[in-house]
Amino acid sequence: MDKFGFDFCKAKAKAILSDDQAHSEGLDEDFTEILKLLRKAADHNFANTQYLLGNLYYYGEGVDKDYIEAVKWFRKSAEQGHTEAAFYYGWCYYEGKGVEKNYPEAVKWYCKAAERGHVQAQLNLAWCYYEGQEYVDAVKWWIEAAKQDNMKARERLEEVAKVYEAKLKDNKIEKNASLDELCAAIQNGKLDEYIKESK
Repeated sequence: MDKFGFDFCKAKAKAILSDDQAHSEGLDEDFTEILKLLRKAADHNFANTQYLLGNLYYYGEGVDKDYIEAVKWFRKSAEQGHTEAAFYYGWCYYEGKGVEKNYPEAVKWYCKAAERGHVQAQLNLAWCYYEGQEYVDAVKWWIEAAKQDNMKARERLEEVAKVYEAKLKDNKIEKNASLDELCAAIQNGKLDEYIKESK
């Protein structure tokens, strides 16, 4: 673990304990003690600490990389409403890390994080819908990400408009009013207004 990661974990552990208790536990030097205290806090349902443990195991910071253990902590934290943990939990299902790939579960957890404004969850959720050719739902979430000035979301909106128009021309998709509005906004150079006005 790098110095920043160690200092961050030490700070988290100290935040859980009083400074005197942290010093007596040897946190100034020993990451093993920090990890024990983090687990203790996580076992007492501190969502932030559960998320932190999930990250440590996911990335192998100070512990052996263990996706199954990471998923365990992400789930516990996500079930308490932790937005970042919900995103990672969805990511694990999407990638099949620590759990079997399960796209409906990935969508479920991405959605929870996306509804709380998590931009990467919005992008990933939109991509899931796009892959399933559910273009209207994909557009909805790319718009939400674009409202947060995400340039990738804007690019994806332009991409889905092109795909829609090509499929429409080849009679491979039915006409859709909301997708027609997106295409018109792009053609008229009014994508920014379209994004701002979208609900």
